[in-house]
Amino acid sequence: QAAILALGFARQEPDLAVPALIKALEDPRPGDRYSSVVSLGRYGVEARAALPALLSLLNGGKPTNLRQAIMQIDSNALTNASVSSK
Repeated sequence: QAAILALGFARQEPDLAVPALIKALEDPRPGDRYSSVVSLGRYGVEARAALPALLSLLNGGKPTNLRQAIMQIDSNALTNASVSSK
């Protein structure tokens, strides 16, 4: 969990970190998934590749911190996507 959060705070090597963070969204441990969401949000527009996975989790009724991460990556993503409000 700490290593995942460290990636977000460092915001270095997005070409390597963002795919790893996207993969971590599938982790069975909720804490690691949460840390991945937070870290992806910290990458901002450099994590645009994560939007489909984040939006999918949001439609699945996952935690509200997803909305914040999505907005940090693309402020129009929630408006442009068909996302239910849960």
